Amino acid sequence: MNEHDRDGLDPQQRAARDAVRGLGVPAADPDFRARLKAQFVAGAVPEDATGIVHLPTRHLPVFAWGTLAAAAVVIWAVLGLNPLPGPELLAVGGTGVVVGDGQQF
Repeated sequence: MNEHDRDGLDPQQRAARDAVRGLGVPAADPDFRARLKAQFVAGAVPEDATGIVHLPTRHLPVFAWGTLAAAAVVIWAVLGLNPLPGPELLAVGGTGVVVGDGQQF
């Protein structure tokens, strides 16, 4: 093997990784835990205390409809403005009858 380990780290990077993995889990502040527990029980947990970001769900259906409309316009433009070529008559031979709209020609 070369200077890199199987995970692609050089010795200095491996030492840093091992040092970080060796760190202990920091203990939570007892005052913060008590305050958050009291807010949770009261149903008044502030949004920034949890770190969860809530997206406004009323805008999601509008976005979905806009995306669907844009996709329909793209499909219409590709298929409607650039039609596939129609049938071509490559060769004719022999005798026959051509019938069109109920009339013989």
